[in-house]
Formats: sequence, structure tokens, C-alpha cells
Amino acid sequence: MPVMCRVLRRGVIGWRLQGIEPNGKNYGKMIEAAAKAGDLATAEKWLRAQQMSDAPADILSYNAVIDACAKAGDLQSAKKWLAKALEAGLIPDIISYNTVIDACAKSGDLQSAQKWLATALEAGLIPDIISFSTVIDACARSGDLQSAQQWLEKALKAGLIPNIITYTSVINACAKSGDLQSAQKWIATAFEAGLVPTIIT
Repeated sequence: MPVMCRVLRRGVIGWRLQGIEPNGKNYGKMIEAAAKAGDLATAEKWLRAQQMSDAPADILSYNAVIDACAKAGDLQSAKKWLAKALEAGLIPDIISYNTVIDACAKSGDLQSAQKWLATALEAGLIPDIISFSTVIDACARSGDLQSAQQWLEKALKAGLIPNIITYTSVINACAKSGDLQSAQKWIATAFEAGLVPTIIT
């Protein structure tokens, strides 16, 4: 039996020896801990263990695994787990889509990032500033300043308030495009909005 499987088995047995029947919350905490540690393999194993238990996985458990995929820059796995959530009859929320978009950004796949935001809209979800900031980050990583600025304008038109992460991503796009003037303009805009630029900015 693989080491990780033995660890999972001991974890579940340990709960039961204490008179604790693992529930969705127990599994969710383990999945979340693995995701925060960037340990995709462990997060996936805990979710599979939950799927085989009497505690059905909810969208929060799937979101945590998708987050681990995003941290690992594993876009294919992120899409796979979102598809599995749908197959399980769950309804993805905006966090689900934001996390897949983040995986797209970390993979340098701007086209997919934009597609997934459009998919969220088609699903009737309302994007938040994280949705737009993540797509803008994808634009920055691709060096596409025009698209980054267009997405920022769309966020503003949607009535959203950009945060320092949003502006930093646009400024990064300016830097990659060698557009110093635009970078200075967006830094000034961030200051005017009462935001304090980070060291990265």
C-alpha cells in the first residue's frame, strides 16, 4: 500500500478510535490543509477518500482541490476536478471559476482564462474583483497590456472597485510591454484610490 494511502487510512482509523465518525467538515479541513500546503496529491487523495465515505463531498471540498491545482499550475487537473464536481451534481460557485482562472493564469493561458470567465457569466454567476484581477494577471503574464487595460475597464463598468492586486497586475503588464508611461499612470491611479503600492508594484 502506498505511503500516502497508509497515512490516509491511519487518519480515518484514528478518528474512529476516538469515537469520531469522519464527516464532511473533517475531510474538508484535511483537503484544505493539503491545498494550502500546495500538496495537490494529498488533497486529491483526501477528496477521493471522502467520495468513498458516507460524507458526500460538497463544492467547498472540490474548490480546495482546484485551488491546490492552481497553486501547482496544473490547469488540466483543475478543469478535471471542476468537471467532476458537475458530474457529482454540484453547482460550482464563483470561487470555483476564479480558481480555475487562476490555474489558467499560472499556466500562462490567457485565452482559457478569458473563456472560463465567460463560462462563469453564462452560468449566471456574478464575477467579483478577484475574477477580473485574475484575468488581468493572465494578461500580464502574457505581456498583453491592451487586454489587461480592457479587463480593468470592464471591472470598473461592472461597478467593481479595483484593489492593489488588480493595479499591480496592470502595472506588470505595462512593464512587460515596456510602457513606462502607462505604468506611471496606473501607479498614480492606485495612489489616488487610496491604495498603497506593494514592493512588487
